[in-house]
Amino acid sequence: MDVRWVNPFMEGARDVMTALGVTVADWGDLSVEEGALTSRDVTVLLGVGGALGGAVLLATDGETVVRMAAAMIGDGVMRPYDDELVVSAISEFGNMLVGRASVLLEEQSFVCTITPPAVIIGRSVAITIRPFRRLTLPANTDVGTVWLSVALKAASGKEATPSVREGALERG
Repeated sequence: MDVRWVNPFMEGARDVMTALGVTVADWGDLSVEEGALTSRDVTVLLGVGGALGGAVLLATDGETVVRMAAAMIGDGVMRPYDDELVVSAISEFGNMLVGRASVLLEEQSFVCTITPPAVIIGRSVAITIRPFRRLTLPANTDVGTVWLSVALKAASGKEATPSVREGALERG
């Protein structure tokens, strides 16, 4: 996987969060993760197809998703993280982020489609039956940390092992 494919998702996250009134203070270190289980309280899973195929995951803890949903909804009410309105809000956040990233990818001649988001509540929930590798980057925001994970391959089917190469990310 080309680490530069992460950049449109970083930019999409920053654009969408800013539009929702959430500030990205900085991005943490990029890492390679492998596994088939969720690692946070709430995970949004979106499939990507077209020129690139794979998945994008957004994961965070319960407190962060509650604060993010309150910012998105705009009423300041802190609901439980498994509340239907909170789940709907974080699902829409994932949809908006990946939608924005797909526009940015298309500008690089990678025309992609996205699946509707699936929201997974709970840690250690199986996402797939096989572990998969992904590039993961934490976004440190004013409402908490959101982990962005990207696991993509070219439609040609050639899957490369994700690698972290400094200088390839645009930390803007």
